[in-house]
Amino acid sequence: MRDGESLLACHKGCVRWQAEQESLFIWVDCEAHHHYKPVVGDQVIGVVIGKQPEEYRVHLGTSTYATLPALAFDGATKRNRPRLRMGSVVFAQMALTHKYMEPHMSCCSPPGICAKDWVTNESIFGELTGGHLFDCSPWFCRHLTRTGTPFVDALGAALPLELAIGTNGRVWVRSSAALASIMARTALLCSQYVSEGDLVGLAEALLRVF
Repeated sequence: MRDGESLLACHKGCVRWQAEQESLFIWVDCEAHHHYKPVVGDQVIGVVIGKQPEEYRVHLGTSTYATLPALAFDGATKRNRPRLRMGSVVFAQMALTHKYMEPHMSCCSPPGICAKDWVTNESIFGELTGGHLFDCSPWFCRHLTRTGTPFVDALGAALPLELAIGTNGRVWVRSSAALASIMARTALLCSQYVSEGDLVGLAEALLRVF
């Protein structure tokens, strides 16, 4: 884009930009047109909408559905495995994607990470019980899951809570204090439209209020 030229947006949303070397990328972050496309390795949050003897059908919050094998949990066997119900919320990783079939999810620990049986409730992935599930911008969720995001660290230091973020635009939060859950949800929803430099200040303000 040359000096003096203007751009016309075709959809309403939040203007984003990113500078890379000598290039500047500008786009409109429009939640209404976000459709999650599964990618192997993505960490996602889904809701069980169907059950079969050996697998579950999981809704990812968009037009995409996924399959979760009943034995795709650390330490699971045919006799000893999680019994998910309709409406159960699960935190998992995308294990297989193909344009001609539904993607497959897995709650097994990724390579390089010590696996802990699902019965200990210490595994990375698995069922999320209790808590509160809500939607965020998929773009913002991907931003929050990047390594070294100070806002998530500051939020965790400010409020006593458990937090799971799915790149499919879903966030799950649980706390023994109802006020902490409400404040965390409000902070995350509001922070979608706060500049990077003000995010840590927002979390610190929450700490003072809490």
